[in-house]
Amino acid sequence: MKRFLWIIIVIILINALFVSTSFTTQNIPEDLEKRLQGIRTLKGLFIQETYIKALGRKQVFEGEFFMKKPDKFMWLYKKGSTDRIYINGERIIIYQPSEHQAFVTQKKRIGISGSPLRMLMDIEELQRDFKITTHNNRLILTPANSSAMVKNIELQLAKDSGLIQKIILHDIYDNKTTIEISHVTINEPIEDDVFKFKPPEGTTIINQ
Repeated sequence: MKRFLWIIIVIILINALFVSTSFTTQNIPEDLEKRLQGIRTLKGLFIQETYIKALGRKQVFEGEFFMKKPDKFMWLYKKGSTDRIYINGERIIIYQPSEHQAFVTQKKRIGISGSPLRMLMDIEELQRDFKITTHNNRLILTPANSSAMVKNIELQLAKDSGLIQKIILHDIYDNKTTIEISHVTINEPIEDDVFKFKPPEGTTIINQ
């Protein structure tokens, strides 16, 4: 599960930003807040590049994602992996077709003490526990808690729509995850079935 932790954090962060109406104008430009409030559904493509310093290795993945307010998200890998991540309410499912298994857990059970995941569940907590600075079309999130496992998260926003184009995450081990988002479609109907995990016959379900 832990190798998926940062991806889940990024997914929840994207979802939190898109559904939030509580950012203050001190930290988030007012016009960006207004744009995000009108989003009901979102889908697009992503390229994820992960550099693991200890191994000196870079991994590249591609796929697509789907989001529906208030709390549905699906992250689907198509190149580099076949894994899928489902978030539906409080439940998180990581399905690994190659291993014929699925991990099922709750948001509150992910991570360890000091993990920023809990902060990303709630926008007020996000602002309380991260220092948020803006520079042009970038948001920089730096944990206020020195024991957090993430150094910083940088969000690069599109000038026209205010949507996230790129996410760069550095952790305390100097690993780096970059996610580029493209071909975003807003407010097209997305059926709830997209976010429902239907395990194929023979799949081992591991509850955590």
